[in-house]
Amino acid sequence: MTTSSSFSDTDSFVLSGQTITIAPGTIASAVTVLGGGTLVVSGVANGTRLQGTTAGSAQEIVQSGGTEQNVTVLSGSVQIMSGGLLNTGIALAGGSIALSSGAVADSLVAGSKGAITISSAEVTSVTFTGGTVTVTDARVPVQAVSSGTLVLGSATSVTGLQMGTDGTLILNGGSASGTVISGVSAQEQILAPAGSGGVTDQDFLILDGGSQQVMNGASVENGTVASGGSQTLQNGTSARQVIVASGGIQTVASGATAVNDVVEAGGFVTNDGTLVFEGQSSVAGQISGAGAITQTGSGTTLQFTSGALEHFSGSIALSGGTVIVADGAEASHVQFLFSTSGGESLVLGSVPTSLTLSGFGPNDSVFLSGVTSDTSLSLGSGSQLTLESGGAAVETIFLDSGTDYSNANLTLVENGDGTGATLSFGGAASPHIDTIITSGDVGTVVATDENALIPATSLAINTMVEAGGRLYVDGLGVQNEVHGTDVVDSGGRVVQTSLYGSEEVLAGGSASATSVIGGTQSVLGGTATETTITGRYNANNLGPDMMIDGTQIVGAGGLSSDTTVNVAFAGNTYLPFGQAISDSIQYVENGGTAIDTTLTGLHLGWLYHTTPMWADGYAQQIVMSGGTAIHTTANANAIIDVQAGGSAANIALDGGTLTLEKGALYTGTLTFLPNSDPGQTVYGMSGSHTTQSVLNITMDQLASITIQGFDVIGVVSSMGQTSLYSASGAQTVSTINQIVITDLTFAGTANEIDTGFIDSDGILTVTEGSESVSIHLGGTFGSPFYFQRAPDGGTRITYGVPCYCPGTLITTPDGERPIETLSIGNVIQTASGESRAIRWIGRRSYDGRFAAGNPDILPVVIQAGALGNGLPRRTLRVSPLHAMALDNKLIPASLLINGSSITQTRRPRRVDYIHIELETHDLLLAEGAASETFVDDDSRAMFHNATEYAALYPEDMRQTARFCLPRIEDGPHLEAIRQRLKALAADVMERNRVSGFVDAVTSTTIEGWARCDVASDTPRELIIYSRDIELGRVTADRFREDLTGEGRYSGRHAFRFVCDGPVVADLIHVEDADTGDCLINPASGSLHGHAA
Repeated sequence: MTTSSSFSDTDSFVLSGQTITIAPGTIASAVTVLGGGTLVVSGVANGTRLQGTTAGSAQEIVQSGGTEQNVTVLSGSVQIMSGGLLNTGIALAGGSIALSSGAVADSLVAGSKGAITISSAEVTSVTFTGGTVTVTDARVPVQAVSSGTLVLGSATSVTGLQMGTDGTLILNGGSASGTVISGVSAQEQILAPAGSGGVTDQDFLILDGGSQQVMNGASVENGTVASGGSQTLQNGTSARQVIVASGGIQTVASGATAVNDVVEAGGFVTNDGTLVFEGQSSVAGQISGAGAITQTGSGTTLQFTSGALEHFSGSIALSGGTVIVADGAEASHVQFLFSTSGGESLVLGSVPTSLTLSGFGPNDSVFLSGVTSDTSLSLGSGSQLTLESGGAAVETIFLDSGTDYSNANLTLVENGDGTGATLSFGGAASPHIDTIITSGDVGTVVATDENALIPATSLAINTMVEAGGRLYVDGLGVQNEVHGTDVVDSGGRVVQTSLYGSEEVLAGGSASATSVIGGTQSVLGGTATETTITGRYNANNLGPDMMIDGTQIVGAGGLSSDTTVNVAFAGNTYLPFGQAISDSIQYVENGGTAIDTTLTGLHLGWLYHTTPMWADGYAQQIVMSGGTAIHTTANANAIIDVQAGGSAANIALDGGTLTLEKGALYTGTLTFLPNSDPGQTVYGMSGSHTTQSVLNITMDQLASITIQGFDVIGVVSSMGQTSLYSASGAQTVSTINQIVITDLTFAGTANEIDTGFIDSDGILTVTEGSESVSIHLGGTFGSPFYFQRAPDGGTRITYGVPCYCPGTLITTPDGERPIETLSIGNVIQTASGESRAIRWIGRRSYDGRFAAGNPDILPVVIQAGALGNGLPRRTLRVSPLHAMALDNKLIPASLLINGSSITQTRRPRRVDYIHIELETHDLLLAEGAASETFVDDDSRAMFHNATEYAALYPEDMRQTARFCLPRIEDGPHLEAIRQRLKALAADVMERNRVSGFVDAVTSTTIEGWARCDVASDTPRELIIYSRDIELGRVTADRFREDLTGEGRYSGRHAFRFVCDGPVVADLIHVEDADTGDCLINPASGSLHGHAA
């Protein structure tokens, strides 16, 4: 049992279940708060101790105007609210101190395993003795950290921080500069990129046992890793201009990149990722690993001193410059990659026993120190070059194995000073060909490790290219089957290729009607038309990798048109995680163009035993920076992702998703096509289904786009297997289209739904907080738009149907469905058990300010069980004149109001009504209770979409209204029903009683919890009042561990309401919107009970 009282001189302890308040003007000293107890400070407290016990956690709340002069938290929590003051606070093991926005603290100590959280609060200083301090959107009150952990969240930065022995800095959305990390176990962990964008840490110094770990896409720059220090770059991260000094260690993991490292003598770099050197550079330290090194910049030089590459076994790419390896012997275990642009030089200070070159071509050169004019060249196998002197082999150079250098006229010319010789071209290299296919040949096989050529003007049919084989097409290839690689050169053409391996369509080449079956087609300057891309099923690899995705890459200068992107399905092959379905992807890279691509994924319903499940395969188009996609159609489970710098035009969505990332460009019209369900029912669960269309877009992008087709009202359909006795489960299929404005923050709560209507000029204005955006929509709109919070915090817009709104449940032959998910033509089950189709659905909405005080509009709220026999099963809201069926009579709901179990809403935020019409008047089951359908008794015009009926049924002649049961509005029969329901009311309200507590009221926030024990999974909507003025509404759906009731409840019953202006605690009362129950507020003295 919880008790609440004000502080008195005898209160030296706050025990479990007690809440003691130190009132304004009161001073309390040496109070001990034990487990399960709560101390609320509105006056002054000094010397407080918090000690949790097995009874629970101890808690202290310092409210606005309250002061805690000195508190020690042994275990438990202290919350300093906005306007509260903490002079000195110590958090020890199991203890925590949290400062909310607007709170103030002087001196804090984070003891061993203690935790301090600073959120937009003012703190003078923090001392670490083994604890953790988390700072978000606030000044960092510390310049040095040893024996503790400092966590910086978003909108937080620090300069000149000193990390000492056993000190840890964690950047989780925050940023730093000038950090010094020195001492045993001193470390910096960068868990996320800076929330503000840009570099996460810069100008840092790591030495003497310090370490830095860069993770999850973060970047750093302009730092030094000195003796005893180490830096680790994990996959997806980057570093720029880092000095690796003598004794310093840098580790570049696979997928990581370091740009313009300065590796000094004695420095060590382990490179399994990529090192990029953009200008004149010299590596004096040691590089190991098997990653990549890239030299970029025309005319620049990258030099490796002796020993620098002794332990490196990766590749070095040249791009327009010169690479010098002082000790040529170290080049024997490195692959040197020359670019296609030519003009690159490799200089070796001595002759290695072997050398591997790739892409070596005209205008490239290799200088071999120590080689003289008496050295001869011998070319074997078209690509293996042997240097001989005095009859003995001096060196073997391995050139591209797939290229024939016989006509390259390779020459070796001794330098004038006699210090070495230069290897260069005198002719041109060509593919090394094993087989030249004769024109008209049918069924030629290109075996593994063989190269074949279809010469210009030649035709070859049904050529088979085995895995590892390579086919060059200068002529025409028809109906080839490629498991290896085919290269379509300039002038070459392939038709109806079945591609299981890879295909390269070069500039001047063309491919038409290619079927990519789990392979990869790269359009590298050429053209590809009518390509079909799908995955394939690998029966030899049962498991997660059994499905092989199909891919098309449209590179610079490439053009892909009329491409179809599908996914592959392995039929009745089941995996432990579900059905086996591939993905398929079209990449449009910088300079590439894709026109008229059609994407179709698979949203597959299937039954696991009798449980309905979904399995998904996605068809994707990814438009990268500089790429262009025009007139793509995205069907079910299709995804179009236009990245920053990419552009798209005239996209159509028919169950697919278009995401325009920030910086993406869009022109033309965006069309929402009517989503159709292609499914075929299989054992009560459809096979292939459509999905809703979704547009993710920014406010700036919306300004220049017109959207068509958004006026179609979607539905949520329920699918599943049912039997005569029970339903074994169901899944839903949604065709409710969405527009998500990703950078327009929704101002309401998570479950709040706002409405709006389009202007006569076709512009929908969406306003959230202080920001507004206009959307240009084409179509006929008679129903409201609904605005909700998107999962990422943006604003989600739907039309005609509030998405995922927990509405009234209507009984259908397939089970209960929310009324807002029903549409014309759907079948409902009447109270007599008959299945009948919906003829029309009327919709009307009112702003709460208009509805307030209007009894003809305000909803009647019928509590669960209020009609007897446990009906309705959940709270039911209907319009005042909507009739319920009781004792074979129709009775308007307003005549059943009894002030307790059946009431009328007083102050709604918004009123929405949805009414179902059948061919004739009848009774449906709403939350299990018999309730009338719509009948037109000259009342259709009250619905906002009334004109829709005339458009649907232009020949319909209105008949005199005929009711399915007698309708009564007075008399002894009605009074007998009213008395019967009134007699049930006390028990009904006790069962539906909402309990709760206002835990804290500051000048700007109100926090607490609310729960109905018999319906604990249903979040409660609460109305916040100051005196009798409604401040707003909030949903009690936040999680708190102490509200789980040892596992009986979910714990998602807490709320936090942010006020627009300052409030006074003793004027606040919080009321349940359904029942009118008031929450306990110790400050105002309000107790549980029904609102007057």
